[in-house]
Amino acid sequence: MKLLLKLSLLIGMISFCLLARANVNDDFAKYISRDSVEGVKELLEEGLDPNTVLPDGRSLLSAAILENAFKSARFLINQKKIKIDMRSQADETALMIASLRGNLDLVKLLVYRGADVNKTGWAPLHYAASGGHIEVMRFLLDKNAYIDVTSPSGNTPLMMATLYGSEDSVEFLLAQGADPTLLNGAKRSAIDLAKGAERISLAEILEAKVEDWLKEAAKEKELADKADLALQKQLADERLRIKKLAEEKQLALIKEQKLELEKQEQQLKRESLLEQQTELALKEGLDLYKSNSTNIANQNTSGSKLPLVNIVVINESNKTNSILVTNNLASDNNSTPQLIQLERKILSVVKPNAIDESSFKVAAMQADTESETPIVEDKTLEEDYDIVIDPVTLRLKKIKK
Repeated sequence: MKLLLKLSLLIGMISFCLLARANVNDDFAKYISRDSVEGVKELLEEGLDPNTVLPDGRSLLSAAILENAFKSARFLINQKKIKIDMRSQADETALMIASLRGNLDLVKLLVYRGADVNKTGWAPLHYAASGGHIEVMRFLLDKNAYIDVTSPSGNTPLMMATLYGSEDSVEFLLAQGADPTLLNGAKRSAIDLAKGAERISLAEILEAKVEDWLKEAAKEKELADKADLALQKQLADERLRIKKLAEEKQLALIKEQKLELEKQEQQLKRESLLEQQTELALKEGLDLYKSNSTNIANQNTSGSKLPLVNIVVINESNKTNSILVTNNLASDNNSTPQLIQLERKILSVVKPNAIDESSFKVAAMQADTESETPIVEDKTLEEDYDIVIDPVTLRLKKIKK
């Protein structure tokens, strides 16, 4: 029993709401038929939602524009809660209806309130072209509406103007750059549609424009091809220049490396020659010293035997030491004239063959101080000495080991 009572109450409420809604719809239809802003305002104050959808699927705003109730439409547009781009069941917006009606003031007001001029599918420009409203089309294009926008069936605004608009609207769109060669989903062009609608004058206008369009397109293509060729040539020249520059840099690098190798080779030859010349000079000096040592020893008044000495020359140009060891050579701090003469002969051999005089340095400068050689009666030696070339005096010098 209670369930039946609740069900009855629910049915009653639904019926009441439907009746109330029907009354509201009737009232709204009555007010917009007279374009009564006061009546629409009264309904909104009583709680009517400005975004209410009418039984035919349209919004209050679209219905007002469609009924030419432009004052009421302007009042609704200015409502804070209004949804400017609310779509009907036919996917139409208020801007599309205003464009179809050719009301530029409402179109501007809707766009300024944020209406989309490039709605997907059927667009406001299609509707303006269908109505042949040039000023509305001009405004929409100024607001970046796409001139060749396609509908779900592939029709463009030019095609809609050809079917339903005026010759002036067709010429306007053509002058604004509309493409007359495009085909819709049925593979038909604006010319085909004009001929099918027996709008012969429009077909002739379109055919003339297509001819001009094709000539202009060919001209643009030719210019584009020339520009492309020029660009390709420029790019090729730039690649060639870069390649040539790279080759020049590579050649310069190779040349630099070759010069460096030649320099290193010359340095190696120079060092080798210096080493050879030093060794040869020392050998010749040693041989000369050996050949004269006996005579010098015989002329020594003491008649003593001479100690074992070394002739040492340090060549610092290549950081190598040349050391020659001799046996039974004479040297003494108190050099005899014969020893001095021999010393000069040795230096005359060593010095001219040296590439760099400063390369001959004194060996063992930090050795013990010079001392006289003890006289011994046999070949047994108490001490050994180094004979070096003193670069200051350029004389042979005995240094104790």
